[in-house]
Parts: sequence; C-alpha cells; structure tokens
Amino acid sequence: MHPKSYHPLLRPPWFLACAALLAALDQAAKALVRARIAPGDPVELVSGVIGFVHATNLRGVSWWVPEVSWWGALLVELALAVVLLGAYPLLRFHTDTHRASPWALGAALLLTGAAAGHLLDPVFTTGTTDWIRVLRLPAFNLADLYAYIGLGSLAVELWWVHTRAAGLTLRERIARARHSRREFVRYVRRGLRR
Repeated sequence: MHPKSYHPLLRPPWFLACAALLAALDQAAKALVRARIAPGDPVELVSGVIGFVHATNLRGVSWWVPEVSWWGALLVELALAVVLLGAYPLLRFHTDTHRASPWALGAALLLTGAAAGHLLDPVFTTGTTDWIRVLRLPAFNLADLYAYIGLGSLAVELWWVHTRAAGLTLRERIARARHSRREFVRYVRRGLRR
C-alpha cells in the first residue's frame, strides 16, 4: 500500500457515511415529492426547461428498460448489491496501486449512493419515485443523477488510466490486466485475513 495514495474519505466509516448520506438525500427527496406534489401536477421552475413532477415508475427497473419479470428485477437488485459490496475494495485497490484520484473516489461514492438509493426504493414504496424533469426527457431522481455523474467520473478515470498505458501493445495490456486481477485477488484475501 502506498500511504500517500490513501485518501481520508477511503476510511470505511467516512466512505459508508458519505454513501449513506447520498442514499438518504435521495430517499428524503422522493418522500418530499410524494407528500407535496400530486401525480400529474407538474411544478415548472423554468417553463419547458426544468421542473418537478411526481411520476411513479412501476416498470421495475428504469424508464429506458422495458417491463421485466420479477426475476429480471431481482437480477438487477442483485447486480446493485454486487456494486455496493464491490465498490469499496475495488476503489481501495485502485487508489493503493495507482494513487488517489478524485475521479475514482467520486465514481465509487456516487455509484454506491445510487445503488443504495435504488435498493431502498422497495422498502418505502411499491415503485420508484421519479421527480426531476429536464426538457422533454423522462423524469428521473437523485439516485439516477448520482449514477450518471458517477459513470461520467468512471469514464474520466478509465480514460486517464488508458492514456498512461498508451504506448503498450495489446499483449502488454492483456498481461497488465491479468497481473492486476491477480493482485486484486491477493489484496482482497489480505483484507479478509485482517
């Protein structure tokens, strides 16, 4: 481990607290919308540009995914749980081997907060409450916004890592990926032994 790469937000209590705060903000905003805005009664902030709406998504996954069966929704929930369980060790490994990156930290926190927010939806209501309307796009919520920004941060981080390996051949990149995979497995095993 490289001590200089260890960011204070990577300490488990801080990381979990920040991700929980993001999920709590998402759930609080959804509850406020359900309590204050009637379905089908939009609140325009800037006419035709941005506003709030109470839209309940009963499709099970998202507005861009067709209606799925209960087992399809369960698979999505399991994938979100894997994101939650895997984000922290993967982020720690990445920052310990590549240096702390605000893009990697932001991606992990936002994606973990988004996954937690979506996993909490069935606890509080039968569907997902979408409430932010921009232009003519389908409504979305804070957890969706976290996911989009987190994916953008992850793309920047991957681009940054890719540019550092720009001079490598395909064979060297594959060898590096295999080495990183083996190192990650060792890293997780060491962590589990502690």
